[in-house]
Amino acid sequence: MPVIKADTTDLENSLMKAAGQIALRLKSMVVGFSYEFILVAIDKTPLGDSDQYADLYKARQIRYGLLPVEGFAQGSWQIDYDSNILPQEVYSGSEAAFGAKTNLMNYNLGQKVYIANKGPYIVDLENGYSGQAEAGITKPTIDHVMSSYKIDLKRYYSNPL
Repeated sequence: MPVIKADTTDLENSLMKAAGQIALRLKSMVVGFSYEFILVAIDKTPLGDSDQYADLYKARQIRYGLLPVEGFAQGSWQIDYDSNILPQEVYSGSEAAFGAKTNLMNYNLGQKVYIANKGPYIVDLENGYSGQAEAGITKPTIDHVMSSYKIDLKRYYSNPL
């Protein structure tokens, strides 16, 4: 009986390379989408005004121990891989975005990504407490992200990190 032999080394190497590229592209989709989401959430969250609302900032300092400066609501946005996200005392949306981006560097394909704001009064802002966010934060954020996610996911896949 004749024996037929085939060297599949090149095929195996090609498949392994393709699998690595696909994994990289899928990871890029998750990281890119998550980062864009948190940037929009930060943008849709009111900065605040510690001059106009000085009494509220003093009350917040007494109640929560937070500095009487604006930016805490934006700075409270964060990304983690565990649903037990703890509050963070950050007073800058750009610092929160940097922290999220840094944390996303540790993302492994298949992990759940949690995006949250654990600020103690974020629910009040969501419910229109601030004139700066009369429509809340969640709906405008989700509307913005969902309106472009298909295009962006394709972009993230096509141009991996």
